[in-house]
Amino acid sequence: SKSFLEVTSDDFKEYLKHKKEKSNCSNVTLNNVRRILSSFYKYLENEDLLIINPINAIPSVKEPKRVKKAFTDEEVEILRSEIHRHPNKLRNVALFELLLSSGLRLSEVTSLLIDDVSLTECKGIVMGKGGKERVFYFSEKAKVALLEYLESRLDDRPYLFVSGNAPYNRLDQSGVGNVI
Repeated sequence: SKSFLEVTSDDFKEYLKHKKEKSNCSNVTLNNVRRILSSFYKYLENEDLLIINPINAIPSVKEPKRVKKAFTDEEVEILRSEIHRHPNKLRNVALFELLLSSGLRLSEVTSLLIDDVSLTECKGIVMGKGGKERVFYFSEKAKVALLEYLESRLDDRPYLFVSGNAPYNRLDQSGVGNVI
């Protein structure tokens, strides 16, 4: 019932506590709510509509850090067999094998250029987090898949992974998600 200019840090703390109790939401959800409110109040601050940002006094909620479970050998083989059934099979197999053996992030794979990869040495250079270059390595299986894929390509685009149809744009993160 208050104007956004009248809301205090205590109001936000009470709101988050109430949300947690009422909807039994996770700490991740609470942090998302806090982040959204923080963005709104940061905007008000930047537009000089607010002098004191009440969200600044609210720390982020502790979230559990969970180690992601690795695929079992059986799960990897199931994924491999599924990938072989789809259009753009050669690209998808190469993408899957590279992701599986290299440990690259999605953003790193989608930004790779053909020239960034040495198929003879089974390694490449990628721009990682924080703008730092790093070397990555991949398996012989990925090497064979990449060779087959690159030999089948009909375009001259510099990106390692491109869409299956003209104009052969760079495969983006959502495209990789659709493949996997």
